[in-house]
Amino acid sequence: MNKMESFEALLEVLQEEVQIYRSLVDLLQEEQKGLIQADLEVIEEVEKKKETVYLKIKLLEESRQPLVAKICAFCGITEEDPPLSRMIQASGGHCTVALTACRGELRELLMTVQNLVKMNEGLVGTSLEFIRGSLTILQHPSFQPVYSPDGQIETMQGTPRSVNQQA
Repeated sequence: MNKMESFEALLEVLQEEVQIYRSLVDLLQEEQKGLIQADLEVIEEVEKKKETVYLKIKLLEESRQPLVAKICAFCGITEEDPPLSRMIQASGGHCTVALTACRGELRELLMTVQNLVKMNEGLVGTSLEFIRGSLTILQHPSFQPVYSPDGQIETMQGTPRSVNQQA
């Protein structure tokens, strides 16, 4: 494989990565909707699809590494894992425009993925806090004040009959 073929192969791998990250963005958005609606089926389905996407990303990364090594050898780049911008500069015009476009799109997609992951983590955290608070109320009802019909705060005595404390 010569220099030009190596750059073309790298471009193909990067274009596949762009497609995979687009699908990951779609999945993360679908996951977000599932989290907001508390739809476990959607969340579980998305999780399975995300695992497949992560495997594809790993495979593409494994196919990209030897290409990067070849390109570095052709171009005299001594860095072990150089940034894509460095390889584009050393390309001598081979696929420069397409590689630059892929680089920009990948950066944008990765930022979008990071933001969606943070938002989804926040939704999960908020849901967990709500669940913990609800469990605390159910487990310790005698500590929760209630208002009587005349507006005075009263402490509940005993436990509600609908809660099974032996569970």
